[in-house]
Amino acid sequence: MTDDETTNELKIQKTAQIFFEKQLPVHVSKKNDGWWNGYIQEVCADFIMLNEFKKGLMPIFFIEIVDIESYVNLKKEEKGDERA
Repeated sequence: MTDDETTNELKIQKTAQIFFEKQLPVHVSKKNDGWWNGYIQEVCADFIMLNEFKKGLMPIFFIEIVDIESYVNLKKEEKGDERA
């Protein structure tokens, strides 16, 4: 593992901890172009436990994650746009 990969994993771990503490929903992007949405239930040394909206509780290792960002419900936003 390179220094850049280690630094990125530490950034992702810190971001995960913030979302966990604030109990905000997240959008997790995977290295293989996949993604998950849900709430972080636990932050561990090598992984997070994500309560994914459709699949339920699942471990996701930091090495699999490209980015963690705030989840936005696009269907809800579209409905809001129609009313405006």
